[in-house]
Order: sequence, then C-alpha cells, then structure tokens
Amino acid sequence: MRAVRFQRPERIPYLFWRWGPNDLGKLMLNSPKRTVGPDTEIDEFGSVWKKPAGRTIGYVTRYPLADWRVLENYIWPDPDDPARFAHLREEAGEIRAEGKAVFCDYSGMLWERLWHLRGFDNALIDLLDRPEFVLEVVDKLTDFMIRLARNAQKATGGLIDVWCSTDDWGLQSGPFIAPEIFRKIFKPCYERIFRACHSVGMHTYLHSDGRINALLPSLVEAGLDVLEIEDIRVLNPAELGIYRGKLAFCCTLDAQSTMPNGDRQAIKAEAAEVVENMAAPDGGLIASIYWDPESCGVSEEMQRYGVQAYMTACEIFRRLHEDE
Repeated sequence: MRAVRFQRPERIPYLFWRWGPNDLGKLMLNSPKRTVGPDTEIDEFGSVWKKPAGRTIGYVTRYPLADWRVLENYIWPDPDDPARFAHLREEAGEIRAEGKAVFCDYSGMLWERLWHLRGFDNALIDLLDRPEFVLEVVDKLTDFMIRLARNAQKATGGLIDVWCSTDDWGLQSGPFIAPEIFRKIFKPCYERIFRACHSVGMHTYLHSDGRINALLPSLVEAGLDVLEIEDIRVLNPAELGIYRGKLAFCCTLDAQSTMPNGDRQAIKAEAAEVVENMAAPDGGLIASIYWDPESCGVSEEMQRYGVQAYMTACEIFRRLHEDE
C-alpha cells in the first residue's frame, strides 16, 4: 500500500501468484449465476455465456438488452444481497494476518458490462446513435458498482485496501472509442465510483488491455490509483514514465510477446526496462506475472525464469535507491 500511495516502500511489492512471493490477497464476491447446460450459464445480469472446454472465459451468446426497448422493464441485480458478502470478513482477516494488502475483485465495471448486456457492435453504435441510452445504462451500472463496493467494505469491517474491476478499452493501436467520447460519457461515472471507494477507505484498481495511453489522463483525473497492465509492449514503458507519482501500475512482463517468445535475454531486459521506467523511490510499481501462462504458451520453466528476472531487477532498483 505504501507503493500505491507513493509513500516510499522498503521495496517494490510482488504479485507472482504460485510462482513466487505475493504481497496481495484477493477476495472474490459471490456472484449469482445459473448453469443451464454442460457448457452454458447465465450471469446475474441475464447475459447467456457459452463456456467451451479449454482455457477460455467463454463468450456471450445472448444479450438481455439486445433490444434497447426492454430497458424500461429490465430487472437489475441486487447489490445489497447479503449472500454476496457472507465470506468476506473471515477471508479478509486471514489475508491481513498474513501481512498482505486486501484486494476485492468484481469483473466488469462499465464498458465490459455494457456490451455484455447490449452486444459489442450495438454498444459501439449506440455511442453515436443513442448516447442517451448509453448514459442511462452506464448510470445504472455506476449506482450498482458503488453500492456493491460500499457493501463489501462494510461487510469486512473496513479491511479492504483496494477495489478492483476490469474494463478493456484498447486495440493494439489505440482505444476503440474517441477519447472525447470517453471523457463525456464514461469519465464522470468512473469519478463517481472512484470517489465512493475513496470515501470508505479503498484505493481503486482497474485492469484494461490494449494501447489505452490516450485515455490515461482521463482515468488519472477521475481518481484511478492503480492500472493493471499485461501487455506492456503495446503501451511502451517509456511513455508511461510520465505518470510517475500520479498513477501506480501493477505490471506483468508482456504476456503477448516477450514471455511466450521465451528469449531469456529479452525477458531479463524487459524486467529491467519496466522497473527503470515505471518505478520510483516513492513507489508506483507492483511487479507481477501473468496468472495463466499455459493459455499464452508460456512453459512452467519460463514462467519461473520471468519471476526471477523481475525480482532481480526490483532488487537492483532497491539497492540503487536505498540511501535516497
């Protein structure tokens, strides 16, 4: 947490899952869903998911708001359902007892949930053709997320350090919506969510894939504390250096290229590059590794090498700055 707050941590914190040390422990909220077949389930928003065998999260096959006219009678899930939070206090206490920061995770904050409800193509078209519809849905999602976060923190007795969620905004070349649309429609909602989290003692953490550099100023202004990056070569570590002291990063070695390619020298060099550009003596970096290497074609041996290379780079950084 000192790294997230830029309060001069003794070292760079780690999130290496089962391949190394971890300074974070994650809580997952209970999220009601119904299984309706061997490979099909319905989430709590009514989106129908196909879950084929293999290493995949699946894909949506039916969107409950595919016809936007049903919105008037759409029944939103209940963020106050106590069953969601029944296990949180005990698990959060165990994480804290281990000396770790407590992260609470609920996937799909605004955009991802919007297109799971509406369909990806429809949601993009709506931004131009029916912005009032998008605003209504996103406003409802914002209310839902705020109540969910506050209820989770209350259930733990204030033990959650960071509220985590996901919204993938980028292609490999840039965001798939114009930054001005993002600022007009989504930034105010992020501001509301982040402000609500801060008001109950939680920092904010967002996972987002792709080259979203053009959206980062708006996210920082909205109050984002930590951005999770798993495709660092797409964003470019040198370009992210301008956010030192303003935004913390939980950054893996690149899960799309560097790690799958298996070039040990490239892995070692990337670890050094990430630390040099994104860490500061005051904090700002959580060193991480992609949690599912098999899905990226990364061997167990290479995953462990990546962890060691990253830890070495972090230790070199610590020694260089320990007297500052």
